[in-house]
Amino acid sequence: MKRNIFLYLICLGSFGITAQTITNGDDFKASENDISRPDESDSLAVLKFKPLQKKNVLWSTMVWEIIDLRQKFNFPLYFPIDTLNPNRLSLFEVLLRGIKSNEIKNVYVDDYFLEKIKPEEIEESLVIVDTTARGFEQLNAGEEIDPSYINVNKIASNNIERYNIKGQWYFDRLLGEMKYRLLGICPIGKSASQLEKDDDPYPLFWVFYPDARQHLQNHYVYLDGNYSRRLTFDHVLLARRFQSIIYKEDNEYMDRQISDYVKQNAFYQLLESNRIKESIRDFELDLWEY
Repeated sequence: MKRNIFLYLICLGSFGITAQTITNGDDFKASENDISRPDESDSLAVLKFKPLQKKNVLWSTMVWEIIDLRQKFNFPLYFPIDTLNPNRLSLFEVLLRGIKSNEIKNVYVDDYFLEKIKPEEIEESLVIVDTTARGFEQLNAGEEIDPSYINVNKIASNNIERYNIKGQWYFDRLLGEMKYRLLGICPIGKSASQLEKDDDPYPLFWVFYPDARQHLQNHYVYLDGNYSRRLTFDHVLLARRFQSIIYKEDNEYMDRQISDYVKQNAFYQLLESNRIKESIRDFELDLWEY
């Protein structure tokens, strides 16, 4: 009994020292919102890919996937939907800030990366200013429009429903394994003029992913419930720590989507997506059969 009490006091004392160390007022600054947040200086450098020679690419295929933000596993890419804490931002907000600050320069209209979009054009597409009927009455009467009669709608993180990504699977003969390179990412949502309508969401813009890696590496994702060991957006996306569905694979029919040849049947479209995934996985496994 005495031994148990002694061990309990030792444990209590050790926990007390730890708690006192963490909450030591002398070491805590009011400007720090979390003393145990990750050390950003340890992971600012982007992990560079090894040089890849074409002769070592034995096989490759291009696939387009949907990351549905309604799935719980993909919540780290969706939340938070506000911008109150600059250390906790959603993927959409991180991309927007990178585009506005010109840290992400290669932003395109579509997934073929041919026509670029200027930051001011993206900003205009995300904001719409509308005047109510009462405001038009004041305008027609030659009066100054009351600001309360002007509605400003802006697309925010909560308006993004999913992401489309484009990437290439290839088999590296030198390493003897299947590898993946992410090439582009696109937020899917409604335009500012569609926020109150029932129209389907559409691609807002395509970001050439290699150009955005450094910016995404500077922002952390809240993942696995461990705030002290968070991963960056670049780590999460390259490690494919998300759930996705393939909606298109490169083919001889101008990269037609699965919905173009498996029509009006969501279940069979999902089966076709899984078939493509299995074919990619089986290619690597079949090479190791004896």
